[in-house]
Amino acid sequence: MPAKVARVVRECLQTLSAPLSDAELLRRFKRNRDADAFAELVARHGPVVLGVCRRALGRSPDVDDAFQATFLALARRPGSVRDPARLAGWLHRVALRASGRVTKRRRATRSMDEAGAVASAPEPRDLSWSEGLTVLDEELTRLPDRLRMPLVLCYLEGLTRDEAAERLSWSLAFLKRRMEEGRRRLRDRLVRRGVSSALLAAATGLNEGLRAAVPSNLLLRTAALSVGQVPDSVHACLTAWEAFPCPRSLEEHPSDSFSFLSLWHFLLCLVPSYPNLRQSSILQPRQPGRRARPLRRNQSS
Repeated sequence: MPAKVARVVRECLQTLSAPLSDAELLRRFKRNRDADAFAELVARHGPVVLGVCRRALGRSPDVDDAFQATFLALARRPGSVRDPARLAGWLHRVALRASGRVTKRRRATRSMDEAGAVASAPEPRDLSWSEGLTVLDEELTRLPDRLRMPLVLCYLEGLTRDEAAERLSWSLAFLKRRMEEGRRRLRDRLVRRGVSSALLAAATGLNEGLRAAVPSNLLLRTAALSVGQVPDSVHACLTAWEAFPCPRSLEEHPSDSFSFLSLWHFLLCLVPSYPNLRQSSILQPRQPGRRARPLRRNQSS
C-alpha cells in the first residue's frame, strides 16, 4: 500500500512540475490577460523569433523592434492562433513579415551616407550564407501548413521527431512522410532561387544558426508589452490589422470572426472590378424618354 501511495504522489508531483503547454498558456492569457503566461510564451519561442529577425535584418537595433512587434501581434490578437500546437509556425510567419516591414522602412528613410555606413559594417557570416538563410525563411513560409509545421518544430524549435509528432497529434510515421515531402519541396524552391541545396542540409544541422539567445533585457521589455505602453518604432513594424486589438466578441466566437473576415475579403475583391462593373449595363442609368424593350415571346408559344 505505501508503495502505491508513493507512486501516486510521485505522478502528481511530476504533473504539477511539468511545463504548461502552449494551448494552456494561450488560454490563460486570452481569458485573464495573464502576464506570467505571456512571459513564458516569450521565453519559450523567443530564440526562434530572434533568429528569424537576425537572419532577415542582420545585427542592427531594428532587430529588437521586429522581435517585439512579433509578440505584440500575439498580445493584441491571441485569438488569431487557431491551433495552439502551430504557434511556432504562426510566430515564424509574423516575424518574417515584421522584418520585411522594417526593411521597407529602411529603404524609404535611409540616406545615401547611412546606406554606405551600413554596407561597410562587418557581417558575422559570408553574404551568400546570410542571404541563403533569408531565402530559406521566405520559402519556408510559402510551404503549405501541413508541410511547414514539422520543419519549423524540428529544425527551428529543436524538437525531436517524437516530440513534434506528439505536439501535432500525429503518428511518427506520418510525421516522417510529411517531413520528407516538405524537405523535398523546400529544396526544389531553394534551387530555383539560386541557393545551393547543401545550405538546407547545413542549416538544419546547425541549431545555433537558426536559434538565437535572447538577452534578458529584451525578454523583460517584450514581456511587458502585454500590460505596458508600446514604442512607436515597434508599432511601425506591424500592419494596421495586427497592431490593434481584436474585438472581444470575435475572439470568443471564432466562427463570427471567420464570417467577418470572409465578408471583408469579399468586399476587397470587388474593389479592382468596380470600374468594369460600372461600365456594365447593371449600373448604367436609364436614359430619359427611352422605354425598356419588352421581351420577345417564343414564336412557338
